[in-house]
Amino acid sequence: MANEQPITTTTSTTDTTSTTTTTTTTVIIVEEEEEVEVEVGQTYAFSIAEGSNDYWMLSNFILWQGASGVGVANDTNFQFHITEGLAENGTISFESVNYPGRYLRHSECDIWLNMGSGSIFRESASFIQRAGLAGAGGISFESYDKPGHYLRVSGSRISLDPIDCCEDFNNDATFYPT
Repeated sequence: MANEQPITTTTSTTDTTSTTTTTTTTVIIVEEEEEVEVEVGQTYAFSIAEGSNDYWMLSNFILWQGASGVGVANDTNFQFHITEGLAENGTISFESVNYPGRYLRHSECDIWLNMGSGSIFRESASFIQRAGLAGAGGISFESYDKPGHYLRVSGSRISLDPIDCCEDFNNDATFYPT
């Protein structure tokens, strides 16, 4: 967050006319915000916008955008347990709290809750955490096996799309863990 603070300095010079010059300089002090990350072993719900009541929600084994009427802390359809990535160290996977052993994975653009064990399953269920594309305070998730493709809100669904697919992509692909 940038914090503008005016600093005033006075310089005096003496010559035949004896003048005083005052210069005001604006200095921008940048306060670093802590990068948001989800921790392996923890359970989260993911808001689709900062301060929003719309979250990732499972319905019929598909990932949707949904509003929580009872609060995400009390509804396991909105909660995901973060595990080490199924494909490789340095990635994460999202395990359903409602259906242990089932993970979010992409199949083309759609995000499904499935179980499996093959390399294609493990790779499509692994994501790389990135700083929020819309700015500080959020997080984005890039596909492990489709570099440049991110989870994003698309209509009422959460999908996997290339970073250059649309105008408001950065906002659509930034989420806020709670």
